[in-house]
Parts: sequence; structure tokens; C-alpha cells
Amino acid sequence: MKHTILGAGGSIGNALTYELLKTNEDVRLVSRRNYSIPRTESFKADISSYEETLLSVKNSDIVYLCAGLKYDSKTWADLWPKISKFLYSFPYANSNLSEDRR
Repeated sequence: MKHTILGAGGSIGNALTYELLKTNEDVRLVSRRNYSIPRTESFKADISSYEETLLSVKNSDIVYLCAGLKYDSKTWADLWPKISKFLYSFPYANSNLSEDRR
């Protein structure tokens, strides 16, 4: 299974990555800086862009949102609705099966 972590490089994303790697899972790390960990695939993307986010999760079976936003109300008010809308609008977002498995 392909596990994709949006917001790789932070403490939660890193902990998740290492747990998945312990069981030899296929992991893709998505970050603005093209963050990498050995034995993973890295993908540079801005998750506030629908097109970049859609490309970053292509062929994923499971997507984890571990991105951290700046701690101020304006940033959250501007970005969180957009990011969450993107994630719920992807094909099969509300299904536990990817397009390839249907």
C-alpha cells in the first residue's frame, strides 16, 4: 500500500514515517522543501495548491495530513478551509478504496 504524508518533516510526520517504515510500508513524503528520509519517496508540493496536492496524492492508498500551519488566526482562517476542502474533494476521498482498487 502507498502511504502519503502531507506535511512531512515535522515531529508528527517523522514519527509516523518511521513507524510505517518499521513494517516496510511504501511511504511518500510531501513537503514544501522536498524533505526526505531514506527508503521513502519525496515529493515537493504546496498543499494550499489544489493541483499540487492532487498530484502529490496520486496513486495513494492512505493519505495522512500532518501539516502544521503558522499559529495565528488569519493563517488558519485563510488556509485551513481551503486545504480541508481539497482533501475531501479528491476522487474516492470518502472511500477506503483507491481508484485503482475499485
